[in-house]
Amino acid sequence: MNNKANYILVGLFVMILSFVFIASVLWLTLDKDNKTYGTYQVYINESVSGLNLKAPVKYKGVQVGSVQDIRLNPARPDAVYLLLKIEQNTPIKQDTYAMLSVNGLTGVAFIELAGGSLHAPEIQLQPDQPYPEIASKPSLFQRVDTAVNQFFSQQNSDSIAQSLKNIQTVTNTFAKHEQNIDQFLHNITETSYHTAQLSKDLSAMTQQVADTLQATQNTADSLNQLLQTNQDNIQHSTASIAEITDELHVLSRNLRNDMDFLGQQAAPAIVNNLTELQHLLRTARRLIHTLELKPNMLLFGNAKPDEGPGE
Repeated sequence: MNNKANYILVGLFVMILSFVFIASVLWLTLDKDNKTYGTYQVYINESVSGLNLKAPVKYKGVQVGSVQDIRLNPARPDAVYLLLKIEQNTPIKQDTYAMLSVNGLTGVAFIELAGGSLHAPEIQLQPDQPYPEIASKPSLFQRVDTAVNQFFSQQNSDSIAQSLKNIQTVTNTFAKHEQNIDQFLHNITETSYHTAQLSKDLSAMTQQVADTLQATQNTADSLNQLLQTNQDNIQHSTASIAEITDELHVLSRNLRNDMDFLGQQAAPAIVNNLTELQHLLRTARRLIHTLELKPNMLLFGNAKPDEGPGE
C-alpha cells in the first residue's frame, strides 16, 4: 500500500514538473511585446549576404524593428526585396533612407535607418504598392567598392601611367640641368641672405618711424594742452578783435559820411578858391616880369610913356 502511494506521488510530481516545463517554454517562445508595429518595404540594390530573417532594424543606432521577409522580385531583378516591421512611433519621413550595415564585432548584418528631418512630411502609401516604401542608399562597403573600381578604371589607369611618364620626364630634365639648378639654389640662398638684411633694415626703419610718430603725438598733445591752457586768453583776444572790428566799421561809416559832405559842399568852395589863387598867381607872375624889365619901377612908380612929336 505504501509502495502504491509513493508511485502516485512520483507520477504526480513528474506531471507537475512537465506542466511547468511546457508552460515555461510556451512563455519564453510567445511574443510578449505589446508595441504596435507598421510594415514597410525596401529595395536594396546590392547583395544582402549575411542578412537573415528577424535581423534588427535600427534607427540611428536604436533597434526599432526587425526584418520579416527577404526575397527577389521578378519585376525588379536588380534589387532585393525586404519587408520590415517597424515600431509605429518611429519617425519614418519621406527623406528617411535605409542601408545595409554590418556589426563590426560579430559580422551580423542589419538594416540601418537614417535621415528623417523634423519638418519633412510623413511617408505615404502609393496606390500601386502594398506597403509604404522606404528609399535605400548603398552601404559603406558598396560605396568603398564603387570608389575602388572607379579608381582602378581604365581611364584612371591611363591617367596614372601618363602622370608617371610626366614625372619621369621632369626627373630627366632635372638631371640634365643639375648644374643650373645648383646655381639657382645658390642664387636663392644669396637672395635669402639679402632679404634677411633688408628685413633688419626695414625693422630699424620701422622703429624710427614709430619713434617719429610718437614724437609727433607728444608734440600734438603738448599743443593741445597749450591751446587748452590759453583758451581763455584766445577767447578774450577774439572778443577784443571783434570790438575793434566794430569800431573800425563805425569809423569807416563816419569817414564815408565826411567824404560825402566834402564832395557835396566843400568841393565847390575849394574850386572857387583855387580859381582865385590861380588868377592871383598870374597877376604876381606879370608883376614879377614887369619888375624884371623895369626894376626902377619900385622907386618911380609906373611912368606914363613919352608922347611923341606932333601930339
